[in-house]
Amino acid sequence: GSMHVALRAPSENELAFRNARNFHSMNMQVVCDAAGTITNVVAKFPGSCPNAAVLENSALARLLEGARPEGAWLLGDRSYPLKTWLMTPILFPCGPAEERYNALHHQALAALRQTRALLKRRFRCLDAAGGCLQYAP
Repeated sequence: GSMHVALRAPSENELAFRNARNFHSMNMQVVCDAAGTITNVVAKFPGSCPNAAVLENSALARLLEGARPEGAWLLGDRSYPLKTWLMTPILFPCGPAEERYNALHHQALAALRQTRALLKRRFRCLDAAGGCLQYAP
């Protein structure tokens, strides 16, 4: 999943770092397992870069598109496209089976939500509520 880390407005390429919520940020991809152990981080894309593009341009995507390890799956929210190795929610569920899938998918993403919240509590500079990082991208 993605996490936007607020930055002060850069003097160069300012618009690239302005995200959809209208603040300047880096779009940071964080991947964790079901226990919340972080397994992958990509922190080099500006805030205007869509989540799917961050994933698409990562080494993790190249690994999973190649010889995907047995039983390796990623879960993503609606901002990601469905792939053979990336499970996303069903946009318009038809029937109880698809509704159950969406509920379980949402439940499985709880580990990621908790991990991101823990990162923001531990490293206050990652939480936009505490202001923005005073560094250039």
